[in-house]
Amino acid sequence: MTINSNGLVEECAKGQHWCVLNSALDSVVAFAWPAATALAGVGILTMALIEIVVTLFRLRARFRRRRFEAIMLAQYPQDDGRACHNAGESFKQTEGLVGYGDPLNTYIDSLGDLTSRLSAAYRTMLSDAQRFESGIRGLAPRIDSATLTTLQDGEGSTPTSRDKHAKARAVAMGYNQHFLKAVEAELEHGWARATQSASVILSILVIGLSATFYYWDKDPGQPTIFFWLIIAVFGGTVAPVAKNIVTALRNVKNRTQ
Repeated sequence: MTINSNGLVEECAKGQHWCVLNSALDSVVAFAWPAATALAGVGILTMALIEIVVTLFRLRARFRRRRFEAIMLAQYPQDDGRACHNAGESFKQTEGLVGYGDPLNTYIDSLGDLTSRLSAAYRTMLSDAQRFESGIRGLAPRIDSATLTTLQDGEGSTPTSRDKHAKARAVAMGYNQHFLKAVEAELEHGWARATQSASVILSILVIGLSATFYYWDKDPGQPTIFFWLIIAVFGGTVAPVAKNIVTALRNVKNRTQ
């Protein structure tokens, strides 16, 4: 493969298979580069707009709180009035121990900080199992009644009772840690899915509005409208990850340097 004075790849001689492959790669980069850089710009713009809205309205904290509440309520039968009351009491007890003032402040920090606070709150609950029965069940759904009863009976005065209580506490803490790991994963992936969906929708709107403003005083014609509709849907889907595509194309473009 050779490059002429205009920077274009000249036709490969017959039998130069690697030259043909390089020419094909250069053609792909030349074709995809303008679209990829444009979509990367759209992706950067939409993610910046989403981050501004998320910060101003504390949407991340609101999402985490509602999702965490839904996870706790889902553990109880929704057709049982007493169960629903216990679920609400469980969530109320948990939030009461985790933070003070505005409940949303509890969910602003990182997920690691949130689960650490929940774990500390659970240890506090275990110290007064009679009072915080709903909270203990809510933060460790798999805890059995026998373990909970042992915790509520207290340490006792004999070595045997204290050992039994310590084992019950360890079992409860184990259930709690498993539950918190599942909660952390659900909150993390749930938020990622939500922001990804919002980014795609916003990217489609940005591309559509850009085309509308460009053709505002022009007659694009039916084929052009159909083309931009396809571009808006496809581009909006790809825009959030277009930066990665641009990086890959740049590496291919500069492979011989």
